[in-house]
Amino acid sequence: MVKTKITPVKRILMLALTILMIIPSIIHAEALADWLYEEFCKKFPDVSPEHWGVDYLIEADFRGMLKGYPDGTMKPDRPVTYAECIAMMVRASGTIIIDVDKDWDAICKAMPKLPTWVKTHWAANEIVTAYSWTWIDRDLIADKTMVDTAANRVFATTMWGRIDRFYIMRWNYNNVDKSKLKFSDCEKLNDEQKTCIQMLVEANIIDGFPDGTFKPNDSLTRVQVAKIITIARGWAN
Repeated sequence: MVKTKITPVKRILMLALTILMIIPSIIHAEALADWLYEEFCKKFPDVSPEHWGVDYLIEADFRGMLKGYPDGTMKPDRPVTYAECIAMMVRASGTIIIDVDKDWDAICKAMPKLPTWVKTHWAANEIVTAYSWTWIDRDLIADKTMVDTAANRVFATTMWGRIDRFYIMRWNYNNVDKSKLKFSDCEKLNDEQKTCIQMLVEANIIDGFPDGTFKPNDSLTRVQVAKIITIARGWAN
């Protein structure tokens, strides 16, 4: 085989051709991104393209993890309810979601302590799925009004920690040193809660506040949960 000599001129021409091939791709990608933002904000007119979490919202919407409201809004900065948080995390987990309408009798036999009101809730499928995996505690669903109140930060971190521990296994829960938890207001949390928070902190998914606190009982918004999940699943940075 005769080897072709690559002269400096040829190298320059090859580089120029490569650049000419790449530039249209970049321009196309930018145009596609602009179109995506525009279409998303048309779909949910209450979301601005300049919103700090628009990338997480787009990804969550694309994955079917986060859904808008019947009035056509997304309400990204609205405090997320327990039911919404459960629904988002179960959908993002990748597990098979239980169909309560199809399997209710079997569900009742398998989970006799499951409250009957759950069947009629809009997030019934996700709530039952989470309960079956022990990703949520029965105390949360014992009172049917509880799931529609604002969820707090420690619930969100603990539930996602359980999902990762028992299903996704992206991080090694058993190797997390909860004693490294630096937040001054987490002393009264149980060991599981501390470990889940520390696991997500070490993964750079969540952090505390400048005053050195975590504020475990504070509520969090829909977009904040979308950020946690999309980063945790590797769908966003």
